[in-house]
Amino acid sequence: MLQETFAYVVKKLPDLKLSAQMRTFLYPAIKHLALARRRASRRHRSLEEAEEPSRPNAPSEGHQRAALADRIATLPEAQREVLWLRFADGLDLQEIAATLNVPLGTVKSRLHHALEKLRSHP
Repeated sequence: MLQETFAYVVKKLPDLKLSAQMRTFLYPAIKHLALARRRASRRHRSLEEAEEPSRPNAPSEGHQRAALADRIATLPEAQREVLWLRFADGLDLQEIAATLNVPLGTVKSRLHHALEKLRSHP
């Protein structure tokens, strides 16, 4: 992903005029590249990965993380995106709004609804 992102930046460099932070410019490109890679990997997933047995026994930390990842995957993409930017990337709400080019209130609403759905999920 790093190489693909770097190639994208180099390609855009001659005409690049930053009016905001570099991450605001990079985020949409990285998102697009990551989604394309995820779609391609789904098509080429091996049978071994598809048939991997699940372990319903004691809920280990890895199992809990997997369960949380599964719950996050059920959220609408806009809510997942805000969650990841906030908690995985550590952006504040204002930075998320600038990165996604949406109003601050929209970011707050998406984050609130995502957290509520995660809390209420069994």
